[in-house]
Amino acid sequence: MMYPSHYANGTYGVAVPDADPYNTLLQGAKDAVLRNENLETPAQIRPWIQSFTASWVKGYIKYGPEQVKAQIKALNDAGIEEYLLWSASNNYDIK
Repeated sequence: MMYPSHYANGTYGVAVPDADPYNTLLQGAKDAVLRNENLETPAQIRPWIQSFTASWVKGYIKYGPEQVKAQIKALNDAGIEEYLLWSASNNYDIK
């Protein structure tokens, strides 16, 4: 799970990771790719990403299509092409 809401404030120099899904996931994905490159048998990286609003996080933002697309772009920019979305409410906006 690479949910921006699950990163501590200040991780990767991002004040509130939940409020900056692109940069949070870009750095997390780069870390994953780098670690994977050092494995004898690399794994297929296919993270779960955030498709819900984490209203319990101080400084949170409302998550919708724009935030999901930002996470997908971050993964793609880091060389990761596969992912899964998670929303406990099972409510996905496909716009």
